[in-house]
Amino acid sequence: MIVSWNVRGASKDKCASTIKDLKKIYAVDIFAMLEPRTSGPRALNVAKSLGFSHYYIVDAVGFSGGTH
Repeated sequence: MIVSWNVRGASKDKCASTIKDLKKIYAVDIFAMLEPRTSGPRALNVAKSLGFSHYYIVDAVGFSGGTH
């Protein structure tokens, strides 16, 4: 299953807990999280905490998205 979520407050503990629950209940294989206010080391910590084997982070530019 693929999930894409435009979430606000991704770096909060409750959000990570909710994502882990979704992953377990629905057997999520790919999870795309869109959160323009979390980037850099905070985004890396969130990505590592979710329990997926791979992750890719694109830092936001201002509050309008990222560049690659």
